[in-house]
Amino acid sequence: MGWFALTQHYSAPTRKLDWTLSQWVALNFACCEEYSSDATLWIANFDKVNSKYEKYHDTFPDLIGNPKAPEVIVFASPLITNERIEAQQGSFSVVASNILCDHETLFKGCNALVKIIIPKNLKPDILKEL
Repeated sequence: MGWFALTQHYSAPTRKLDWTLSQWVALNFACCEEYSSDATLWIANFDKVNSKYEKYHDTFPDLIGNPKAPEVIVFASPLITNERIEAQQGSFSVVASNILCDHETLFKGCNALVKIIIPKNLKPDILKEL
């Protein structure tokens, strides 16, 4: 998982999705670009996801890339970090079997995802407050 985290932060494609443990970092990333469109803030319950797929935690590395493996998603903190990952309080979700799997579907299966739309006109005010 460590190399996935490091390489993704330098724009290499990986099978993981970035998350932050900080609501302030999340708001900043949601609002800092694309001023002409609304932002989306996703909130995931890591504990619910990890509990649902707990039986796969020990074998998760063996499932990566196995097309016959079930679609399993886990949250993990990177083993290898850098200043950027630490400043962003980074964490990651990773799907084992299908690199193209929709993370949202698996989160919804755990009842572990909330989607908040931030209107575009509020972005400058939120950034100013941050």
